[in-house]
Amino acid sequence: MWIRLVTSHADPTKVVDIRNLYNSQELSDFFEAQKGHRFHHLLEADDDSGDIVFLTGWDSLEEMNEAFESDDHKRVGGLFKQYLVAPSERKVYQVHE
Repeated sequence: MWIRLVTSHADPTKVVDIRNLYNSQELSDFFEAQKGHRFHHLLEADDDSGDIVFLTGWDSLEEMNEAFESDDHKRVGGLFKQYLVAPSERKVYQVHE
């Protein structure tokens, strides 16, 4: 399994908007249509700093890359840019089960 972590910093007053978008049917439909998708979660700092993490799990690195390189991801992922105040950082990890 592969994990993709994207750390971001949002306008603290917009974290609820990010949460609503992340939990929307549109985003769920995107992930459910992706081969190899296992889960997706939004992590929020408990200190009202606006620090957030987009966490996703995938069966394979290839399936993960294919999903995130798609035009659908560019469209859906672009919806979050209006709420972010700094560039995001992406890291990928392999889980040895």
